[in-house]
Amino acid sequence: MSLGKARTTTEPLNNPQSNLDGIVEKQPVVTQETQRKAIVDTGYTSVSSLIVHTTGDDWVVNYYRQLVGLDDPLSPLQKGKLAVNQQYELIERYELKVDSPLSQQQDTETKEFEVTGSGAITYGLIPNVGDMFVADIGNGTEGLFCITQSTRLSYTKQSAYEIAYILVAEYDATWQESLEGKVVKEIIFEKRMLEEEESPFMTRSAHHAYVSLSISKDRLSKHLMNMFWAKSVQSIKLPLPTYDYYDGWHANFCIFIGLGDIRKSIDTYQYGLTDLSDVVTIWDLFKDMDIYQLPLVTRNFGELSVKVFNGVPVQRGIAWSPFDKAIYPRDEFYDIDMAAKTCTLSVDLSNLPDGKGPTALTEPLQEEYGLSDRPMYHQVSFEPYILSTAFYDGVTGEMSVLEYCLFKAINGEAVSSTLVSALCSEIYTEPHLSQYYYIPMLLTLISVCRHKE
Repeated sequence: MSLGKARTTTEPLNNPQSNLDGIVEKQPVVTQETQRKAIVDTGYTSVSSLIVHTTGDDWVVNYYRQLVGLDDPLSPLQKGKLAVNQQYELIERYELKVDSPLSQQQDTETKEFEVTGSGAITYGLIPNVGDMFVADIGNGTEGLFCITQSTRLSYTKQSAYEIAYILVAEYDATWQESLEGKVVKEIIFEKRMLEEEESPFMTRSAHHAYVSLSISKDRLSKHLMNMFWAKSVQSIKLPLPTYDYYDGWHANFCIFIGLGDIRKSIDTYQYGLTDLSDVVTIWDLFKDMDIYQLPLVTRNFGELSVKVFNGVPVQRGIAWSPFDKAIYPRDEFYDIDMAAKTCTLSVDLSNLPDGKGPTALTEPLQEEYGLSDRPMYHQVSFEPYILSTAFYDGVTGEMSVLEYCLFKAINGEAVSSTLVSALCSEIYTEPHLSQYYYIPMLLTLISVCRHKE
């Protein structure tokens, strides 16, 4: 199949700025040929993997991309041109790959210096001749550069580009006023998004939410491990009095989302003949983000003495662990002693020493999202397990704010980063048992909402 393409020719132009030293500008003339009707990529390469194919140092710049139509002329920044006729999209903190450092060449007749360099664009941006960028050129000085050449390195849907550029001038207040006055759109380049195979280009508000939630993610992860990891059990344990309690479903989910390290590993144990994967819990909903598993979820849990499992010889069995009691689903006991049918919780969760009343969203957030008259968090229980009956029954009007966000997430709907930020800020004042169970849920929400705004 023949792929139609645009043919580009260039012809020298007079310098539109009479005071530009050394810049040689080209006026691309773009003509449109046959449009292709289909795209067939037999070897598609994602934008993130293009990074490994290009050598060179990273150079952080503010990139000004021309906003032009298909047949509009491409040209460098012109001071005297009206903003309506020359518009740019600013990409803050973009990273170029430098192939050759800036070099100087002097014209023997005029004695003027021409400063040029070359590099590569590897992160999903299509550079045009005439695009501008501002970058540090040393000694506390910024330079204004112009793209003089752009060569696509592959015919595939996403490709790297080889570029050449020239220093136009030091970036002073006059140039800044002319360039920034023609910016009609601003986005921010966030390289970390490439690791998650997401677009690295974000609006300012979305980037603010991303950074804020990234900080919250790190803080919450450290807080959970510092609060609930115990050297005595080499794992995390529930903040309940008198005994050391173990919840294997919770512990395995914490490992699944990346908690624990060599210094503080989360040891896990088997519940006799009960395979944890045979019991569907709410943690499975958050692993798969699949609302259709909700009717299969086991709702009611209680506690068992680990001694109940003494007669079941399995590798890493809970009976020979440092724990005293294990959280276990009711009426799921297989061949365990019938006395275990009394699986209930002996602790009064409403009378814990660190308990507090429900906290609501601020009034502006209640009005914005229509979530008045509901708490941010419900009190943790085990009948039903952790979340409320309203969540298990899908009654969104009676859910807490946390449950409302979780329900939207497993239903494939966008979750507001503003609500998640509010939940992250509040969790530190909630009871310790709520922190123990809700922090992994918040970390899950952060992972699914921080890219959306």
